[in-house]
Amino acid sequence: MSKPHFFDFFKNDKKSFGAILIDVASGSLGAALVVFREQEIPRIVFEVREQFPIQSKLSRHTLLLVMLETFDKVTKIVAEQGIPIFLKKEKGVKFEKIIVQFSSPWHISTTKSLNFNFEKPFVITSNFIKDILQHESKSFVSSINKDGIENSFDSQQKYLVAEQEIFSILLNGYPIDFPIGRQAKELEMSLFLSAFPIGIIKRVQKLSDKYFSGIEPDFHSSVAVYFDVLKGLFPKESSFMIIHISGETTDVSIVKNEAVTESVSFPLGRNFIVRKLVNEIRGITPTVALSMIKTNAEGDTLPKLSTKLESILSQAESDWIELFVDSIHDFSKNFFLPVKVFIIAGDDMAPTFADLISKRKLAIHGSVMPTISAEAIGMSLFDKFVENRQGDRHDIFLSALAFFSQKLYFNN
Repeated sequence: MSKPHFFDFFKNDKKSFGAILIDVASGSLGAALVVFREQEIPRIVFEVREQFPIQSKLSRHTLLLVMLETFDKVTKIVAEQGIPIFLKKEKGVKFEKIIVQFSSPWHISTTKSLNFNFEKPFVITSNFIKDILQHESKSFVSSINKDGIENSFDSQQKYLVAEQEIFSILLNGYPIDFPIGRQAKELEMSLFLSAFPIGIIKRVQKLSDKYFSGIEPDFHSSVAVYFDVLKGLFPKESSFMIIHISGETTDVSIVKNEAVTESVSFPLGRNFIVRKLVNEIRGITPTVALSMIKTNAEGDTLPKLSTKLESILSQAESDWIELFVDSIHDFSKNFFLPVKVFIIAGDDMAPTFADLISKRKLAIHGSVMPTISAEAIGMSLFDKFVENRQGDRHDIFLSALAFFSQKLYFNN
């Protein structure tokens, strides 16, 4: 399981190691072979991504089966095709880690703000912090298992916490990076937790062990990964929104004062627009629909189809925008939302959604407030942070995970 970043007190004692990165989204699954070296940027030697077949009607059970089948297929490709390439290019580097990132709907996350006041100065110890994490993790899992989760993929609805992230700590009102050994009468902590269905964790562990025996995967949520990545790419931005658009879902996270404060997911992703076209235009397949969306965005659609396609796409965009606004409406009741939005959806779709949000001039707090400004996150942003040696194939989600992993294991 993943260790809390806070307890990575000691630097990684390895000067270099190989890792298998796996991105499990709601509409596709990608993997990469990466070499990490101290004081160097990560190097992607091999990568592959398989799209899930687009179902005419979305079924959670079917989606789970498709994900597990694709996981098996992709890891087999990595083992049979990727490993020989890696061993040839990176002689002497051993594989030591499997790093798996889950998007929704494969995890549940929460952020907690904790406050402790002591009668007299109290020395903060590692055991004290660990006790807090253990207590909060048990409480989080207990609430999930007790209340049940509507979109649970685990038949018994049992979850476990696989990720613990301390975003910030304040001692006596002042931020501090390393509080161990310090005295304080007041401690404030922003804690992020993500839980995964036990059934899915066990199945993924079994599949990974099938091809890469003896390496226990580390699990992370896309919420924590993309927060950390964007914080690294835009260090001057302390408050912003993250919109991660996958095949079947859209995840929205609110970042305030360098900490994720809220996260929500709604079931409209890229495939929603595809289904809209398949249902409205007789005789086309999902593959054709994807091609139509792309050519329409590039302005290459034939005139006879353009009017109808534009009408369908416009309605689909309106539906997506409506759910997006609804999803963050409750957030805006409690505090002012950041107007800066970062869109992560891949180079082919991120600009489309960024333009969609910016052109609508959404004013969450009323007409007198600044409107939301959206920026697409593209591969060019990673040019200085991730090296890719696999020709023209560049996967932004795997590059982001490589950037995150380098920071976690070497620069933390």
